[in-house]
Amino acid sequence: MTRTYFLRHAESEGKKKDKFLILLLLLTVFECFFSFPLFSQESKVQSSSGRLLEKTGDFTIAGLEIFAIDLGGGFANNLLTKNPKGMNLERIKESISRPWIFDNSGFERNQFIHPLAGALYYTAARANGLNFYESAFMAGPGSLIFENLWTYGNTSINDMITTTVAGTIYGEMLHRLSLTLYNLHPLLGWIVNPLDCLNMYARKNRPTENIGSIYYTDAFLGASFFYNKKNKSSSFNFSGCSLIIYENPFGRTSIEPFDNFSLDINFFTNLSKYLVSIDADGTLYSWQFLHGLDALSSIGLMLNYRVTDSDDYKYSDNSFGLFMRQKLPLSKDDNSYFFAWDCQLNFSFFETDRILNKNYFGYGLESAVTFALELKRFSLRLNSILNYELQRQSFHMRNKFYLDFKLTPNLCLGINDYFMIINDDYIRNYTGLYLKIRYQK
Repeated sequence: MTRTYFLRHAESEGKKKDKFLILLLLLTVFECFFSFPLFSQESKVQSSSGRLLEKTGDFTIAGLEIFAIDLGGGFANNLLTKNPKGMNLERIKESISRPWIFDNSGFERNQFIHPLAGALYYTAARANGLNFYESAFMAGPGSLIFENLWTYGNTSINDMITTTVAGTIYGEMLHRLSLTLYNLHPLLGWIVNPLDCLNMYARKNRPTENIGSIYYTDAFLGASFFYNKKNKSSSFNFSGCSLIIYENPFGRTSIEPFDNFSLDINFFTNLSKYLVSIDADGTLYSWQFLHGLDALSSIGLMLNYRVTDSDDYKYSDNSFGLFMRQKLPLSKDDNSYFFAWDCQLNFSFFETDRILNKNYFGYGLESAVTFALELKRFSLRLNSILNYELQRQSFHMRNKFYLDFKLTPNLCLGINDYFMIINDDYIRNYTGLYLKIRYQK
């Protein structure tokens, strides 16, 4: 498309929209650098991580760091572009004037690079004492500035959604994990989130003991047999998984957003074909109910980001909705033996690529159910996620099954099954054995 076409099309949308976008960009820069420090004159506040931070200048420093991230991202983008355009005022004006669209960029760029950029924007704010919602607000303008300063195309609606939502989810999880692990050893904190630790180093402080902890974590490596009904192929694969649950999710009343979350990562590969899935589920707010019973019960709001990437199947969704969960002890003498369940009902925004030979964005409903059984000699976990896309009336389902036989309290041999189905036309299954290391608080 030529420049003339875009300008004419923008004019047909009306000048009010163009002025609004320019005003939004100017207000973002103004607020980040000047406005907010006026509300916090030499005061100290206790952040969610328990640190006492100087509030003066926090928004200013966060804004400068976000702008520096955008400059670094723009420089990297130019290095990877065959014909870099550089920064040009006329091009920026033209970019702002163009209508917002859903772009056709590659799936990996949209669902891995943009969430990473969003996590950096978010962390820049969070590490400087801003709370969850203030930091989430900063992630959106960071993406908007980059889109208009460096890409010179139409601002992408899906990029704005994914960068802000997925960036907030990943950013808060990495923020909390880095502070928790920093207390174990500073090097672990630097590995998980260097930007957080760099700000701590610059401020010459460290996290206090008033931070959360890891409630459960495991990791395994194994081998699995793979079958793909679509092209009738099969093979043996290496497999791996890691699950982290931050703070006890059962019978919980939240203090702040994401003081409980789970991060579940799976991968399978035979070097020529692969599958990677990431499920990041965060509790926005949780209320305890059914007080006085042995069962620990919670109900509340979730914010999730899920992505599955493989050689012939790519899918992601940002989702928001309701959850209910409960933990039922099986022994009065030992609360480590239990049955637990978790149900979610969410509204989702989808992006897909090469699924049923269609690339599209959409919206729909998501349900997720998890069952867990913990006994002396073995444990069981079953997770099922079903998405229904309303516009095309199609569904997508993933099921994960894990059966652990305990060699010691922290070492298991296990059997797993990872099964996906899409509209009865696409079936992909991995069944395997693994050796798992696990820890429960």
